Amino acid sequence: MSIKTTAYSTDFADRGKSYLANLNWPHLITILVVYSITGTLALQLSRLILNGALDMDGSFISGPWVFRGAYILVMPPIYSLMLIAVGTVFGKYHYFRQRVLKMWARILPIGRFVKTS
Repeated sequence: MSIKTTAYSTDFADRGKSYLANLNWPHLITILVVYSITGTLALQLSRLILNGALDMDGSFISGPWVFRGAYILVMPPIYSLMLIAVGTVFGKYHYFRQRVLKMWARILPIGRFVKTS
């Protein structure tokens, strides 16, 4: 009868190093940059639309309630469009298109029409 040994290393530090070494760092950094730029641009553009085009004064925190409701309706589509636009500029159109489709598939029944996976 023999004793079975595992093929895995028991040194957890080695496992962490190999995991970090196998990451695609340029891809991850690009994704983080795109998300940060998109959030800032979507915020500024939604304020511009609400204050300029719809002539609504206020903020999400201090109100009025009409502004808050309009902000909730305006922000998600603007964020989605900006995410695809900025992602396209950085060469990640397909990645961010899938993210936007998954985001909207949670709200709308678009799974019937578009493959989200």
